[in-house]
Amino acid sequence: RPPVNSCSLRTLILSCTVAAGVQFGWALQLSLLTPYVQTLGIGHAASSFIWLCGPITGLVVQPCVGIWSDKCTSKYGRRRPFIFIGAVMICFAVVVIGFSADIGYVLGDTKEHCRTRAAFMFVIGFWLLDLANNTVQGPARALLADLSGPDQRNSANAIFCTWMAVGNVLGFSAGASGQWHRWFPFLTSRACCEACGNLKAAFLVAVAFLSACTLVTLHFAKEIPLTPEKLRPRSDSSPLLNDDDGFHDKPGAVLVNLLTSLRHLPPAMHSVLAVMALTWVGTVYFV
Repeated sequence: RPPVNSCSLRTLILSCTVAAGVQFGWALQLSLLTPYVQTLGIGHAASSFIWLCGPITGLVVQPCVGIWSDKCTSKYGRRRPFIFIGAVMICFAVVVIGFSADIGYVLGDTKEHCRTRAAFMFVIGFWLLDLANNTVQGPARALLADLSGPDQRNSANAIFCTWMAVGNVLGFSAGASGQWHRWFPFLTSRACCEACGNLKAAFLVAVAFLSACTLVTLHFAKEIPLTPEKLRPRSDSSPLLNDDDGFHDKPGAVLVNLLTSLRHLPPAMHSVLAVMALTWVGTVYFV
């Protein structure tokens, strides 16, 4: 019988399948969206700025969602409501991106290489997709930490990373295939060429895959609802803060507290942050 505050290995494995679904869609973003956006008349330089939404939403959304989920008193648990809402947002954003050319055509786009309305819908869907991805990722990791016991943390982290790797492999494999428009020919239209139909079909597969992974996570991740009586006055991130630091749940206050808490990190962590920053800058530059 599993010890208190821990669950079986099978439950841990099935409780974080949503990581594979999110990573599948993320891999499709990396492999398909930059070439596709240029078919809408957006230049390479402008498309690079669109990718800024990932770091920006990650900086703002993940800390706020993490803190709000820490204090969520829903009867469905602390993490699962955010995972469900984020997954629904991902599905909606993926549909908007995939059908952006069709929506632009309905709204009045006529020129093949200047689809202003389609490009606008694409950017809206793209930013919403990254916001939704970050809404799911934080609570998904926190959920696994909640379910695992002290002696299961390493295993839980390894399982989560494995599911992410599975999602990456499947996502990049799906993005590498250029035959989706042949397998689903009904998705091409007057406004949607073969490249568009390929993107649309791959993203609809991503919706189905994410939906299945999310349902598995929601079913097997059994959370004990947090009652108002057990609500802690401070967040899980409070150890990073000084005792005299005020803590508030508003987004601005959350970001200020997290940034000021950097001074309390060990010196080695500053080096890690610098290396990660330079790595991402180099990746964006060469892409």
